[in-house]
Amino acid sequence: MPASNVEFWKTKFRRNERRDQAAARALGQLGWRVHVIWECEAAKNDVLKAKLAKAFTGLEDEAGSETLEPPSLPQALDKQSSNGRDQEKQPRGVQCAEGEPLGGSLRNGRNGPPLNCVDLFAGAGGFSLAAQEAGLVVKLAVEHNKHAAATYRRNICVGESSPRLIEDDIRTLAPNKLRAELFPEGTECGVLLGGPPCQGFSTHRLNDAGVADTRNDLIHVYFDFVKAFSPKLFLMENVPGMLWKRHEEALKRFYAEGKEAGYRVLDPVIVDARDYGLPQRRKRVFILGLSEALGDVQFVWPPAPTHGSEVTRRSNPDLLPWLSCAAAFGPADERDINDVHMMHSQVLIDAFAQTPANGGSRQDSGRLLDCHRDHDGHKDVYGRIDPSKPAPTMTTACINPSKGRFVHPTLNHGITVRQAARIQTFPDTFEFEGGLMAAGEQVGNAVPVALGKTLIQHLLPLLEDHPGTAATVSEPVSRALVFA
Repeated sequence: MPASNVEFWKTKFRRNERRDQAAARALGQLGWRVHVIWECEAAKNDVLKAKLAKAFTGLEDEAGSETLEPPSLPQALDKQSSNGRDQEKQPRGVQCAEGEPLGGSLRNGRNGPPLNCVDLFAGAGGFSLAAQEAGLVVKLAVEHNKHAAATYRRNICVGESSPRLIEDDIRTLAPNKLRAELFPEGTECGVLLGGPPCQGFSTHRLNDAGVADTRNDLIHVYFDFVKAFSPKLFLMENVPGMLWKRHEEALKRFYAEGKEAGYRVLDPVIVDARDYGLPQRRKRVFILGLSEALGDVQFVWPPAPTHGSEVTRRSNPDLLPWLSCAAAFGPADERDINDVHMMHSQVLIDAFAQTPANGGSRQDSGRLLDCHRDHDGHKDVYGRIDPSKPAPTMTTACINPSKGRFVHPTLNHGITVRQAARIQTFPDTFEFEGGLMAAGEQVGNAVPVALGKTLIQHLLPLLEDHPGTAATVSEPVSRALVFA
């Protein structure tokens, strides 16, 4: 880092990282494996050798005795790689970056019509980033929260395949008009993604709180967009609380609307991120709707787990062990704007110091609040994360130790935004806007990038292979249902 004009260089480096990230995603869509080597690293032989060794690791096994032939690159990539313009604030509802999708027509790394996608209630962009990494072109994103929209614009609205981001209340939008603007005749929407705000269904809400929550109505606004855009499939994410008995009528209406619109809406499934190689215990509901135009297709939903607990692996030794969250607590770049944590009172710092490292609980610290005297609940509050296990669920308050087991494994403070983002499988180049609390909320609300990518990749054959064989969708034996 040059000694003078430090802020200028920090901004320039971050901009270059975002540019390289967009180029890497585009290259990945074309079948390339990308490793970035900076000019300053190339000047150091030991660093260069290590980078090259990592880049070529495993290529021999993949290639066998044959020579690897890289795919041809479209000329448009040159334009993408050299595009280093900074993404400043945009007026509401404008294209973040002009231009056609990179390469003209990407279809999961092959030639053909692009697989287009729409992301509603997009938040910071976890689902959109997952879709891009899976090979989709995100055409439209809608997000009302100003901080989340700023984060989305900064990280996702980069490069030639930038989506149109609308920062507004989705209830005020006209889905049919947007469909006509973004998908002219002959262009179709392959996937519609979205996770309506989950707080109305959260298990943290007591008694009947949430039943009449206006955010629950947004599920049906989401379905207005499904009917307008007519995607081949839609995938909705929410918290398990949406399956509670008291939300039964809302879900029945949702399924009825799906059937009326020409969709076969599969039973809701609860997916645990741990089971798919993520370093986090996170259970979420996913509801998949398939257009009747797809016909009867042979398909298993959700995808089979790849990881499992010690008990599960005894009966299924092909599963890998759950991943620990230890890697999330490695050092962050000195320029990382999200390498920040809450500032605590000395009383709290002393309590953390008395809490055993690597998983110690509040009661181990000797600190007992009046509100904890009459019950033994909330045992995770002020507890340390155990880095040898998957992390607890990253909630919207994941950077606040008073809201759960969110104290650093060994240091006497809460986890940083960056550590929470890593647990949610965001890359370190992904920067969250709005300050500490807003950034933590965005991280907790997001669909984990790696999980979203796994689910979307599993769905791609449905988009590429139109109906041909008469088969049925296979669903898991254990399902989560609240209605008959």
